[in-house]
Amino acid sequence: MIEELGNIIDGSERPPRRGRWIDVVEPATGAAFARCAASDSADVDDAVASATRALPEWSRMPVERRASLMEALAAIVERDLEKFARAESIDSGKPIALARSMDIPRAVTNLRYFANLAREQAKAPERSETDAIFPGGKRGPARSEG
Repeated sequence: MIEELGNIIDGSERPPRRGRWIDVVEPATGAAFARCAASDSADVDDAVASATRALPEWSRMPVERRASLMEALAAIVERDLEKFARAESIDSGKPIALARSMDIPRAVTNLRYFANLAREQAKAPERSETDAIFPGGKRGPARSEG
């Protein structure tokens, strides 16, 4: 049976609202090994609404707790490195040795880096906890001015 990878919204996996799926093909064999949600604007609207509902609680969470959650995720990825490396190799077609030695360790390093960065920025006297996550108080993608 081919695994279906739905959308994670409100903490649970759900199929795409319009029921459309995309085959995920292993480049080395050309065989489909999974199906992922072919999400559209309705699914995006659901995800944005969910994130909007979650924002007040997340905003009240101390930076230290947020950083600890990122570190916990890094530890899980590191613990399951072989599983993630196999998945990355199948999904991308790259050699498993590369996924094992570079891609997955880099993901672990990035999670730990941003956990520590949030802590350090929160300690700076001129910054609030919000600034540690959203530098300059901005809560959206950076845009160039001019």
